[in-house]
Amino acid sequence: MHVHYAKWRPQGSARDVVAHAIAILDEYQRQGLRMSLRQLYYQFVSRNLCENTPAAYNRLGSYISQAREAGFIDWDAIEDRGRTPTIWSDHNNIDAAVEDAIQRFRLPRLMGQPTYVELWVEKDALSGVLRNIASQYHIPVVVNRGYSSSSAMRESGERIRDAIERYGSERGLVIYLGDHDPSGEDMVRDITERLELFSNKGIVCVDLESNECVPFGTNGNGSGHAMNWLHEDDVVVGVTKLALTSAQVKKYKPPPNPAKLSDTRAKKYIKKHGTSSWEVDALPPDVLKNMIQEALEKNLNMTKMRSIIAEEKKQVLDLRERMKKRVRRSRRPSKKKSNSRSKKS
Repeated sequence: MHVHYAKWRPQGSARDVVAHAIAILDEYQRQGLRMSLRQLYYQFVSRNLCENTPAAYNRLGSYISQAREAGFIDWDAIEDRGRTPTIWSDHNNIDAAVEDAIQRFRLPRLMGQPTYVELWVEKDALSGVLRNIASQYHIPVVVNRGYSSSSAMRESGERIRDAIERYGSERGLVIYLGDHDPSGEDMVRDITERLELFSNKGIVCVDLESNECVPFGTNGNGSGHAMNWLHEDDVVVGVTKLALTSAQVKKYKPPPNPAKLSDTRAKKYIKKHGTSSWEVDALPPDVLKNMIQEALEKNLNMTKMRSIIAEEKKQVLDLRERMKKRVRRSRRPSKKKSNSRSKKS
């Protein structure tokens, strides 16, 4: 939607930038895709419309902001996932609440899948793209923002283990999307090691007799004590980096950035890949979308999932019909009971 809030008439280079931005945004909107400012910027760089510098990025952001406020650019074409507020849902009446519940009704689409899959992404700016795709398959989306805390990784490990058990899956798989830089290339190792740690056997380090925490392996006086195992069986969880890979850098030629020398992993990265790094945001949104869909359908039994979705649609129709009948019954005028007594003659 184009909404005018402020007067602004771009001149010279600003006018050219806005014209190019409108063309690029329209191109992706026709595919049902919204872009972040960072993605739009990388489209400018890859099409040789601007330099790959912080100053160019800031200048583009300024022009785009003014163009949106002046009504030149559709407000729905650009998203800012990092500043989405939490809004609590409400309904005007029961009918609206029931209809909302019906529209959100889903059967467990991952039930019976040999592989339980999650999508993980380094940046919140890309989470909107992932969620739009993942919603079709009911795949969880996790934004890890670099190296996650132990608390977050433990929660993920427990969640994956519970999901594998719930859906009757044989294994878990994390499909990861992150930058091609020193930390991004090391992320798969870190996620793999810590998910394996937290999704498998853990020991509650508590003396079962006194119910007090004691040093691991002792009961306080040096002798061994009973251990309460959280899990009996190991689960298999794999992690694969879908993007950005070296092969994709060669194929799509995204704009390079200098590798961060301050990163402790820079020396190893530079020795293997050179002094350039690349951001996953630089991949064209349509390429990213197709890549994710292909990876999901490769690792899911789509025949089984389509069968569940078909049953889901049947149950939605049945549920809607039941609710219509119930509403119709509730709106019928109630029959008044006659309390009159016959008069004695």
